[in-house]
Amino acid sequence: VGALLLSGRIADAVEVAEWVRGQAADLPGAAQPLGAGIAGRAALGAGRIDDARVLLERASAGLTAAGYGAGWGFRYRVPSVMALAMSDSTNAAVEALAGLDRVQRTFRSLDHERSLARAWVSAAQGTVGEAIATARGAAERASGNGQFAVEVMCLQAAVQFGDPSCAARLRELESVVEGPRAG
Repeated sequence: VGALLLSGRIADAVEVAEWVRGQAADLPGAAQPLGAGIAGRAALGAGRIDDARVLLERASAGLTAAGYGAGWGFRYRVPSVMALAMSDSTNAAVEALAGLDRVQRTFRSLDHERSLARAWVSAAQGTVGEAIATARGAAERASGNGQFAVEVMCLQAAVQFGDPSCAARLRELESVVEGPRAG
């Protein structure tokens, strides 16, 4: 689902996520909140913010309660922050972002997703220049790591926040990154 979202194949990501969620519904333990989290990420990518908020909250709460607070619970709190900011729940997004910052996570930093969450919170607070700078900084780090699909996603966010200077780099990345997002 993550790869499909990065490439811009949103409908495919939603389809796979819904299949996973359906499969997880019949399984015990952490499978159900994991299925909700995967579906929540796809819903967020598809612009279904209200659905994303519900699913991502269910996932992060369920996985945290099951003892995975710094792992899978954290993983789904990150897009949950974005969904809160996108839905104009700014105070809740600020609080949730502060909660993420308090978690000691020693593995898989989710740098670009955390940066995008931070950018969306900045935009929700009206500091659009900061949002652009945060998204562009994440794009630069991704580029330096050879993560070109991630770079595209971060540059797209900067464009969405009003930065037209990313167009040339996005055109360059069209020939490098598979899928429709770069275009």
